[in-house]
Amino acid sequence: MPRKARKSRPHRSRRRILRRARSVAVVLALCSAGVLGLTAYKHSYDVSHDLSVIGNGVPTVVQIHDPGCRLCQSLRRNVDSVKGEFRDRIQFRIADIHTRSGRALARRYDVPHVTLLLFDGDGKLVTVLSGVRDPDDLRPSFSTLL
Repeated sequence: MPRKARKSRPHRSRRRILRRARSVAVVLALCSAGVLGLTAYKHSYDVSHDLSVIGNGVPTVVQIHDPGCRLCQSLRRNVDSVKGEFRDRIQFRIADIHTRSGRALARRYDVPHVTLLLFDGDGKLVTVLSGVRDPDDLRPSFSTLL
């Protein structure tokens, strides 16, 4: 009997090692996917909040935004619902009032959150839209920038 125990022991130990290796591989794959997802999110956030593009030759719509404000969230959803129609001709940005650059832009133009600032390609302010706007109201306003 002692021989059987010795022979089956390496088999069990190999199986245990393979199971652990498989578990480690799954954990590494999940961690890698998470890191890639966070990196993509961070890049998307950075692009959408980059206010330095105002005046780069492309008309720009900037939302003065407070992430905790329900009205701001409604305005953002409405803008998102129509921006696909203008994406190739207008750039859309968010000025988060909780960031230094977002606060500075809101102060510069003396506007509160729940506001859209529409700039021409030269960075000149063309229109200020305050409050939540319907998607049907936004289309003609965005069209004036073209």
